[in-house]
Amino acid sequence: MPLYRGDGGAGDASTDAYASQIATYAQTATTKANEASASASAATSSASAAAASESSVSADATAADNARIAAETAQTAAELAETNAAASAAAAATSETNVTNALTDYYTSSEVDTLLSVLDGGTY
Repeated sequence: MPLYRGDGGAGDASTDAYASQIATYAQTATTKANEASASASAATSSASAAAASESSVSADATAADNARIAAETAQTAAELAETNAAASAAAAATSETNVTNALTDYYTSSEVDTLLSVLDGGTY
């Protein structure tokens, strides 16, 4: 009666069943090693792509920060322009008052009103 010896089957030690099973294991090991190598290669490619993406994100972050700085500069310039416009309006109002006062030194109030209404349609 033959003895069962595992995957190699039953029989005596002189058969080549063990050698056949070892060859199968070796083929499986070779296949798995090739798969592992392909997986490692894919991982390397993914790591390279991730590094490139990181570099791109860093450049985008720098561009966004530069845009923020430019926006802050533009806001400051707009606020200064608003201040200057208010100062110009005040100076214009002062000039208008000075012209009106100068005119009333030489003309009557009704003559000043007539003159100014001709100039800008206003009554003072």
